[in-house]
Amino acid sequence: MARLAMIVRIITLNFPLIFSISLISSNSTTITLNNSTFLFNLNDVYAYKYALSTAVTASSYTIYRLRYSFKQLKSGTFHVTNPKNLFYEFLSDKAIVTIVATVWCCIAATVELKTKVHEMEDILEVYLDNTSFASNVPKFDYFFNKAYFPNIFLLIALFTCGISSSLSSLALMNKTT
Repeated sequence: MARLAMIVRIITLNFPLIFSISLISSNSTTITLNNSTFLFNLNDVYAYKYALSTAVTASSYTIYRLRYSFKQLKSGTFHVTNPKNLFYEFLSDKAIVTIVATVWCCIAATVELKTKVHEMEDILEVYLDNTSFASNVPKFDYFFNKAYFPNIFLLIALFTCGISSSLSSLALMNKTT
């Protein structure tokens, strides 16, 4: 079971968490309005800042637990003799799953921001008779469509963290019974 937990943690770290961190950090677009150019990043939105910090926190915890798992693998002892360590792992895994589960706010933020961009375009055209923003709407659409990818990777991280959490629950249950 310890080997399986280590494999799940490696998958969690390498695939969804690292990809989501890199995608959130690198997604940007350039918007031009009235001869002014603006660079818009995902980091400009608080929901994505939260998602980035969540991914970094989950990655840090996963690296910490992987160090411990490699140490167990190297020494050949897969059974923890101290139930306090299993309880710590159990609580920590539950906390990380809970934190990663809260990044659903990014999906909601993406949907909401796409809607607001289209509403802003409509308001500018109808009430102000200004069409200068209309050329930027496809850029925003492409930008926010790319914003779904880190959310998908964080969803995958949620599932793999959930599997890891279940394994720590089983390990605690086996040790205490």
